[in-house]
Amino acid sequence: MEKHLFRFGGSMALVIPKAWAEKNVPGNKGMVYISENQFGNLLISARVNVRKENETVINSKTKVSFLTKLVDAYHLYGVRKIRIYSADHLTKDQIAGIVNKINRKCSGFEITSQSKNDLVIEDFTDLKEIDVDKILLRLRSLINQELNELSNGQPVAIEEVENLVDRFYRLGVRYLYITQAKDALRYFRVLQLLETIGDQLYTLSSNPKIQKSGIFDELAEQFDKSFSGFQGDDTAIESSEEMKDTFLKKLPSHKLDGASLYILKELSINMSKVANFGLRIDPEITGTL
Repeated sequence: MEKHLFRFGGSMALVIPKAWAEKNVPGNKGMVYISENQFGNLLISARVNVRKENETVINSKTKVSFLTKLVDAYHLYGVRKIRIYSADHLTKDQIAGIVNKINRKCSGFEITSQSKNDLVIEDFTDLKEIDVDKILLRLRSLINQELNELSNGQPVAIEEVENLVDRFYRLGVRYLYITQAKDALRYFRVLQLLETIGDQLYTLSSNPKIQKSGIFDELAEQFDKSFSGFQGDDTAIESSEEMKDTFLKKLPSHKLDGASLYILKELSINMSKVANFGLRIDPEITGTL
């Protein structure tokens, strides 16, 4: 449908269809969210798809692994308040498992109430203070730290750094799920790639032979080019692809074990994929196809 724009103060405004508002905005009050896709189109959405609260009934025999996966999933998909109720009682192991999961993985989650039979978890994340581009820059910094430690042959803090990579990855996914931000799919794929790159570096940290080979200096240079490519530097996209091809050709000469060679190959490929998500399609071109 077509809608006319009109001036509202120093801005432009349009009227949202009444039928849409009644369906998606309870009581016709509250906030709607406007984002822009890669073609310059505005997207209007309401947060009705995000479950604000959830209650789960368990018992003392419910496995800790199940509970931690449950909390993990609720956090990732934007649930803002969780009540876990036990028909008989919550065990010490169940509570300890949930606390450990929150501390390690679930940024913003806090236990706000606890008794013999129930435990309440609430989200204190202020989405107004979060920006997905800043999250990606933080992930870039952490991965650079991992590469630097591996290059120096002293990956003493790499496990702690990798935990931070995982936390920021989850925060980014959660932000995208709740806000339906601009280019959400593109950002989601890059977040996945950065988290995978962090995992691969952590896996390689157990092989001291690789740390003395100079490989991580090459990968650090490629990663820098790849991220610049993602940020819109077209020449960096091309350079990253060339660096990947050169790296893969030289890789067999390092005489490493098969598993390490495979991970290094995938690592370089994943870095080049990050750059490729910097490519933009001109909507005027797509309109002529």
